[in-house]
Amino acid sequence: EKCDSRNIRQEEDILDTWFSSALWPFSTMGWPEETADLKRYYPTKVLLTAHEIIFFWVARMIIMGLKFMGDVPFRDVYIHPMVFDEKTRKKMSKSLGNIIDPLEMIEKYGADAVRMTVCAYAVKGSNLYLSEERFEGYGNFMNKFWNSARFVLMNTEDLPAAGLAEGIDPNALEIEDRWILGALAETIRKVNESLGNYEFDQYVHHLYHYIWGEYCDWYLELVKGRLYAKGDTAEDAASRRNAQVVLLTVLEALCRLLQPVAPFIAEEIWQNLRDRYGAGGAMSESFGRESVMIAPWPDTGSFPAQDETERARMDLLMNVIGAIRKIRSEMGVQPSQSVDVVLAGGQGDDLVFLETNKRHIEAMARVGGLAFQPGEATAGTEGGLSSTAVAGAVTIHVELPAEMIQAERERLAKELEKLENLLQKTQTKLSNPSFVEKAPEKVVNAEKERLEQARQQCDVLRKRLDELTGK
Repeated sequence: EKCDSRNIRQEEDILDTWFSSALWPFSTMGWPEETADLKRYYPTKVLLTAHEIIFFWVARMIIMGLKFMGDVPFRDVYIHPMVFDEKTRKKMSKSLGNIIDPLEMIEKYGADAVRMTVCAYAVKGSNLYLSEERFEGYGNFMNKFWNSARFVLMNTEDLPAAGLAEGIDPNALEIEDRWILGALAETIRKVNESLGNYEFDQYVHHLYHYIWGEYCDWYLELVKGRLYAKGDTAEDAASRRNAQVVLLTVLEALCRLLQPVAPFIAEEIWQNLRDRYGAGGAMSESFGRESVMIAPWPDTGSFPAQDETERARMDLLMNVIGAIRKIRSEMGVQPSQSVDVVLAGGQGDDLVFLETNKRHIEAMARVGGLAFQPGEATAGTEGGLSSTAVAGAVTIHVELPAEMIQAERERLAKELEKLENLLQKTQTKLSNPSFVEKAPEKVVNAEKERLEQARQQCDVLRKRLDELTGK
């Protein structure tokens, strides 16, 4: 019809594009010749692909591999998410004009932030919805890690290579040192498990939580007193040196853990450490390599395991500090203004532990007077007004000016409502026979403990609310 000719035949010399692609795993390495490359690289381990070509490409490579090589070309197939526009909820496409240019994001937030963002949202079996705000969030994380490294390098300038080579003195470790090292060992374990399961989002999640939530927000703050005090005694000097070694040890390990997802910042920090401390000392196994990318992967056995009792104590300390900070913020107490605090009740030696570590509470929560009162506290001065919170079995009373009484009533009512909701959810879970019978005993016992703790905390807040409302 179109060319006005009857001399037309169908081309016979045609090979379907997916047929030729199916030969890719071995045809690229010299097949059908038995080359050295073919012997070494076939079969490989992992194929990375999207779901829309599983039948067209993946299945056909397997068929061809079995036919011509007698074995499948790979053992694992990682099916990555498709990238969608977060606003339009449509697949990113140049024709639709809804793409995010990765070069622009790299220019604004850095290659590491872009790489980490994509990994963080690469949830298996889910689409990946991207927006610029997500890149910005991990750009902030990179800044946080960079600044933490600068802090460590500045506060360890007087630690010689010989001092680092001596390693960590287990006899001079404070509880915060043992906690952060144990948390690092646990993070390495979780990271290894996540990477082994191709759960790249969880890999990023564990690193983010440890670096920002535990290392930067808590440990760096907890050791500042030891770093800034040069120490008049040999014990103080040993504590300071130990804090410096722990800081460097953790930072170096974090560079190795971050390298796959943030290679540029990890390399820059690691090279700074290598320039200062060379290839000797406690980190010789790593610094003997020219780059962090070929340094050995951190081993959980290199760090003390997490002690559950000490972990619980550190959680209590952080919850007490966090509760005081929250009250200060909600009640509008100025950062420069110190407050008096009474800690009461507790279980076992809770108050003894908190009193031993009172310097942390005073420094991190801007506390003036700090009293410890076994049993029920009679907090408050001149009218008895104090803002109350609970951390575990410890009741926290933060003394406040009398004009804040109405704001404190409202705050306590909100806290009580949250606890009552938690109480109800936990009761519902424990009243479900299916949960109690099928869940591990450890999980059921943890829920029962949470229920009892929530009840006790509700009782404390109700009583305090009644006192403030004159009941």
